[in-house]
Parts: sequence; structure tokens; C-alpha cells
Amino acid sequence: MKMKKQLWVGIGAGLLGLLATASYIGQREGAILKITEGKSVVRAKKDIAAGSWIDASMVEAGEVPAPYLEPKVLAKPEEVIGRVALGPIAKGSQITKNFLTSLKDAAALPVRIPRGMRAVTVALDSSTGSAGLVLPNQFVDVTATFEVEDATEQKQSMTFTIAQNILVLAVGNQTFANSSPDKKSALGGGLFGDAVSGTSQKTITLAATPEQSQELIFAEENGALHFILRPQWEEASNPVGPTSASSLLGVRGYIRKENYREYRGR
Repeated sequence: MKMKKQLWVGIGAGLLGLLATASYIGQREGAILKITEGKSVVRAKKDIAAGSWIDASMVEAGEVPAPYLEPKVLAKPEEVIGRVALGPIAKGSQITKNFLTSLKDAAALPVRIPRGMRAVTVALDSSTGSAGLVLPNQFVDVTATFEVEDATEQKQSMTFTIAQNILVLAVGNQTFANSSPDKKSALGGGLFGDAVSGTSQKTITLAATPEQSQELIFAEENGALHFILRPQWEEASNPVGPTSASSLLGVRGYIRKENYREYRGR
């Protein structure tokens, strides 16, 4: 009798152990399922350039496990369509609120100045701005050419790259292709596109650090600036040494431009 009782106690303990194990496994499975459960997100269907007005062809709905959700990610395509990309969005990226702004707000220049940067305006014409192809929201390198003298008072022109990967905030007084920010202008060659045309003198407004702003102003006052258009997705800066007659042609001295005439008095 005693052995039978012990047997039943053992069986009961085993059943309790099995129940506890099953409960633990169930809890763990629930936790794993919760972690791996897909959450709705909106992703970029293709690379989206900064300043683009987003339409349905650019985005798609998807799901990702909860641990991989980006902060402030948007869940429905209708929350994204019709808005403007503040910066470039790579294909496959989750689209968050921080990536977007409204058409109205996109026109406000202070909103588009990156934190820690300043908006500095310098002169631009078709000859100095990549044949008039520099547009707002693109990136440029900036070169400056100065006439300098060495210790022997020998003059020579030298060109320096003074800034790289600089964001163009505006061309002239426009940040949109047309004077008013509408969907048509947004789709017509980029939201912030205002090309420099003809030979009329214009200005270009750049996002630069305070130090770069001083350098750009100094270079404009004392030399000639040129703006070199960069690929949209290239961010690397390359060290570039100065160019002079000596480094380019192997001669020292001052280069006179074509059709140069010198007039001397008696």
C-alpha cells in the first residue's frame, strides 16, 4: 500500500513538472512569436532623392519584426504619399516621420538648414555653376582661384578646392522649380530645381559650417569661385592639392588669358 502511495505521489510530481514545463515553453513561444510578429511599415521602393515629392510608385507597404522597427516609422503608404523627402532615402529603407515634411514647410529655408550649419550666399552665373546645371538640393564642391605672389614678387594664379560635398539650399531666391510649391513643380525635375539659365548673374545659397562660411566669403571677395556638381549619392571627400601654372604646365609665372591686352602710358 505504501509503495502504491509513493508511486501515485511520483506520478503526480511528474505531471506537475510536465505542466510547469509546458507552461514555460508556452510562455517562451509566446514571447518569441511576439518578437517575430510582423509590424506594418512603409519602405522606399526605390532610391528617393532629397527634395522629391513622394508618389505611390516610390513606396510600398511591408512588415518587419518588432525589434527591427525604426523609431517613428510610418505604417501606411497614405501617411507618406504627397509629402516631401527632407534627405535622400535609400531603396528598402523604412520611412519615418523624421524623413518627411509637407510641401508648404519644404519651402521654408530655415527648416532645410542642417543642424550646426549656416546658409551663406555667394555670386553665381552660368560659367561658374556647371553650365547652369546646379540646382537646389544638389551637392557641390567649391574651388577658389587667387592671384598670389611668391617671395620674389612673381605673380601666379592658383586654384584651391576649399569645400567639398556642400548642400545647395537655393539658387537665386527660389528653392522650388516654380515660384509656388505645388505638385507639378515637385515632379518636374525635382522639387527644389531652379536652374541657372542664360548669362544673368544670380546667387547660390549653400549650407556651410561657420568656418566654411567665412572661407567662402573671403574667397569670393579676393578670388573667383567655381561650383562643381557632385553625384547625388557620393559623400566621400577626396584630398586635392592646389593647381598652378607650375603644377599644370611645369613653368613658373603668371598666365595671361586669351585676348589679353596690356595698355601702357607714355
